[in-house]
Amino acid sequence: MKTEKNNFSIGIFLIILGILIPIIMSVKNGPSQIFWFCYLALILIGIGILKKNDFLILSQLNIIMIPNIMWVVDFFYHLITGGPLFGIANYFFVTDYNYFKLLSFQHIFTPPLVLYSLYKIKIRKFSKKAWIASFLQIAIIYLLTKTITFPEENINCIFQSCVNFIPTTEYYEIIWIISFFFMAIFTNLFLKNVRALNK
Repeated sequence: MKTEKNNFSIGIFLIILGILIPIIMSVKNGPSQIFWFCYLALILIGIGILKKNDFLILSQLNIIMIPNIMWVVDFFYHLITGGPLFGIANYFFVTDYNYFKLLSFQHIFTPPLVLYSLYKIKIRKFSKKAWIASFLQIAIIYLLTKTITFPEENINCIFQSCVNFIPTTEYYEIIWIISFFFMAIFTNLFLKNVRALNK
């Protein structure tokens, strides 16, 4: 009973965040903010937790887990050393970026909350559907972001690199697509192996 209450609370919390954060950010930076992967993922993961749908949760973790971990590592590295590691969280330390930057803290607590809920829900079966769904979502969001948003907004880092170890060259978009697909497969395999160890 306690676990169900915890999962229900986490699911509702993530859905609320997934709705409120892009609305708040859109007021400041324009409606294109709704296309960030992480905001849609918060809503879908929240729904997945409420419905105990491990497929829906996994399909979103495949997309956001590695970028989230990189953000967290880069944030704390920058916080401790005063300089960036990857450059992903640089915007947080820009002096003229006001309290809106606090919304980025969702990157820190989202993965632990989701993994906790997923552990309690139990992953019933790993199938190709989870990562196929991730691929389809990546492709759709890519096309929408590319055609609807502006390059200077750089939503989902599609127009130019957000990390200092990947240069923005004429092949950048191909690198972007391959990188996201690779991260989705790697995350899916990692979670599959973790599940196998816990059996």
